[in-house]
Amino acid sequence: MKYKSWSRTFVIAAVVFFFAFPLTAQEGRTEITKWQYGKSGAVSLTYDDGSINQFRVAVPLMDNLGFPATFFIITGQIPGSQYHGTFIGRPTKAIIEETASVPTSKENFFERASAIAFLGYEGTATYHTQAGETYDEGKDFAKAYRIIDDAYAKVRAGAFKPAVAHEASANQENRITWDELGMNLRAIR
Repeated sequence: MKYKSWSRTFVIAAVVFFFAFPLTAQEGRTEITKWQYGKSGAVSLTYDDGSINQFRVAVPLMDNLGFPATFFIITGQIPGSQYHGTFIGRPTKAIIEETASVPTSKENFFERASAIAFLGYEGTATYHTQAGETYDEGKDFAKAYRIIDDAYAKVRAGAFKPAVAHEASANQENRITWDELGMNLRAIR
């Protein structure tokens, strides 16, 4: 991948993003200033979490258009990784117990949504994703809260099987591998 082709794609995406998501008075004011080498501005395109589509779909498209980007990868989710993420906060047992009597709300949503993915049960991470996507849409926070409440009710009822610690996913085609990451890195050098 050539840097010049990345930068052209990046500028196109930035313009599309600007017009697709115009700023409002509440969001503040944007001012484009001069940058080094006579550039009139800069935009940083980033991808989070290392989704397989970022590498199999977005990278080829971006390369064709010349866009550079930064990819933030959760290395613990790559099959064969030695180190894995964990929930850092109150004991998850206390959170689970609390969910029986205190509904999820804006005060506890982020803690509960974060913890649900690290309880050690198969399928709970799906609730984390669903609640996060619903919340990010910004239309129905109560629905996101209900998703988390439903997940914890199932946890308390014993509806989930214990997960095998860091076992490789049965759905490997939806995960980036170390080899595929290496191929992408070699291609941009």
